Amino acid sequence: MRDKIAGQDIPIKSYEFIATPIDFIIVSFKNTDYVKLALESLEHFINQPHTVTIVDNGSDIDRYKKIYRNKNNYQILEGPQKGIWSKPGDGSRNHSAGLALGMKNTSNPIVCFLDCDILFLDYWTFEILPLLEDNFLVTNRFDRNICREMFMIFKRENFEKYDLYPDATHIDSCGNITKMAAKHGESCVILENTAFSMEGNYIGDKSKHVLDVPYGEQCSIYDKPFFFHYGRGETRSEEDQQKFVNEARRYLDEYDSII
Repeated sequence: MRDKIAGQDIPIKSYEFIATPIDFIIVSFKNTDYVKLALESLEHFINQPHTVTIVDNGSDIDRYKKIYRNKNNYQILEGPQKGIWSKPGDGSRNHSAGLALGMKNTSNPIVCFLDCDILFLDYWTFEILPLLEDNFLVTNRFDRNICREMFMIFKRENFEKYDLYPDATHIDSCGNITKMAAKHGESCVILENTAFSMEGNYIGDKSKHVLDVPYGEQCSIYDKPFFFHYGRGETRSEEDQQKFVNEARRYLDEYDSII
């Protein structure tokens, strides 16, 4: 797997994907407020034809159905494992199973996995999609030898060529995807990220973060910040999580006031 950092050695060659529909798949586990913010930011910063699939893996499927009942391009699926954790690693396996379910119930040529705790900061498809011309996938982070799925986008045909549906038995949602990409010598683009380097080393430079929160990482394309991943880890206090929700709300409201 020949990992690259976008903005250094990958020129924009063509825009054949700019009008291609995208399937966004997001797996939710008891975080409806985060999902609402993530998808609101998605709708703010995309002018691309797209569908959104929410796999509810243990939160409130009826609430999602009510919130998005008027969105014709949204579908809500009940997660295969309903978010039940009985032993260490179940969280990742449940997430993997949710992604697999979403993949099997969508059909657009381009697929994008999203974590529920991200916030888009700016428009991005014009810069990101051309990278799929010559690369297997584009992601925001590579650490512990795994391309992470906070933001992972790829062409469905290449993904299915290797039957890379996320493995529900794997301890990490996209570990098997990374393994198969490496096995077949596929090139993966690792975007500029304030938390991790291309080699997976922790950087932790928050000086350029758009959101003023104690945790998180900001991803950029050609030096332009385009999304923020908070990281809803169990170590986050309720106060810290509320800071993220408030900051995300502030950012989106300020964007609305500008336009």
